[in-house]
Amino acid sequence: MWFEDLTPYAYLQAAASSAPALNVGWLENGHPFSSGGLPPDAVERLAHLVEFGATNATRGMHFCDLCAVTDDDASRAWGHAEIRVVGADGTRYAAPTLIHHYVSVHNYQPPRPFVDALMRVADLRWEVARERDLCLGCRSQMARARTDKGVRVVDGRREPVVAVWFDCESCGTSYSRMFADE
Repeated sequence: MWFEDLTPYAYLQAAASSAPALNVGWLENGHPFSSGGLPPDAVERLAHLVEFGATNATRGMHFCDLCAVTDDDASRAWGHAEIRVVGADGTRYAAPTLIHHYVSVHNYQPPRPFVDALMRVADLRWEVARERDLCLGCRSQMARARTDKGVRVVDGRREPVVAVWFDCESCGTSYSRMFADE
């Protein structure tokens, strides 16, 4: 799925209408992209957001078509969600979770405004964001949208849990977080 950098985001219609954003990192074979290195702390921040701050998950996997095609899907890079960040001026950016792979493996260089937005909250770690109900992409206070009780299985044991859905009005991110039900 290719979208030119810094064009209006329109991939998922509900997400596009609720929080207008600009595209970054939607690469596809046959379309040129900027290349160059990113500082290690920016690459680390991307990895952290992809692992803990993914939003707008889809039902399928999108494989990197910049990599050589193999018969082994297990070894291919793939994504199925997005990350969001907000610049100091309030500009929202939407990138696929594959952006970390594109930067790390294909030397993709995102636009400077996106990198600046990414690094605005680089010190915010998942543990703190989770504890304080903060958005990992922009550090805004998130509103609890819904809470459900359930059960998860860990090492063959059933554990009661509470699943909480959060919405960030600042960047349009929605998260779900699971907590032990005590």
